[in-house]
Amino acid sequence: MSAQETQSPWWGDYELELDESARWQIGPLSFWLYRGGSEWRLSHEWADGEAAADWNVRRRSAPPEDRVETERFAVRETEPSIHLRPLPADRSVVARPKTPFRVMPGESSRVFISSPLWVGIGTGGEALALRELPARRLSDTWFGSTTRDGELCYALKTNARTSLEQLPRVAYRLVTPVVIDNRAESPLLVERLSLPVPFLSIYGTEHGDAWSEEVRMLHTEDNNMAELDVRQGPPAEARGDRTDPTGRSRRRPIQRAAPARRGRASVPGVRLAAGVRSVGGWRCVIGGRHW
Repeated sequence: MSAQETQSPWWGDYELELDESARWQIGPLSFWLYRGGSEWRLSHEWADGEAAADWNVRRRSAPPEDRVETERFAVRETEPSIHLRPLPADRSVVARPKTPFRVMPGESSRVFISSPLWVGIGTGGEALALRELPARRLSDTWFGSTTRDGELCYALKTNARTSLEQLPRVAYRLVTPVVIDNRAESPLLVERLSLPVPFLSIYGTEHGDAWSEEVRMLHTEDNNMAELDVRQGPPAEARGDRTDPTGRSRRRPIQRAAPARRGRASVPGVRLAAGVRSVGGWRCVIGGRHW
């Protein structure tokens, strides 16, 4: 199969004949899948440095055995079908704007935060899960006020672009629109954001773009913690496209408190407000403090 372009999605269904192998390259990630009579073999590696923004798949491609390890998955009998699906990261992502910015009093800012997708690899009619691989590896970081109060996250630098026209199309990225509403009387300094990526859904478009719901953050003068509103459905930028229901996936559901009011969700460490769906892991550093 010849190389595909970013304008088509990499997720979906494929088929491999018996004793056939293929290589998928999705950004920095390359993985090889071989189908035997009663086993699957999977190899993978990540490219160093700048990676291509697009993706491709090539058949009859063998892995370089001198630099990659091979995993074997035994089954009674393999089936030809392969299913790839996009997944959000399995931890919150701490995004540091390359240039910190201030949201002025009484103003709001809408920025786009991109985080690497994970690739879920499944086979068979019931999509037996073999592996989940990040399209791009991120370094670990601790986010919290102390070494005991916080969580292990992934670290990411972002341009935090405010215009969709400035946003490059990248096949392995999940784009999250973030609205920061500052209702305080002083400027709000945004130096880093912790985005609760595992709680978000993915909406894949027919052109190969992956979007999550819009996330809104409200800051007021008397708030010691941020209030969040995760909007339901794809953002406005993705509604002009046909969204693919099979490209929508949430790693884990939002945990609801018991008892809880309708339309509210409870996660420790995040203040709730009436009519606000809240998820854990989102904080903003404002004036050097964690929120």
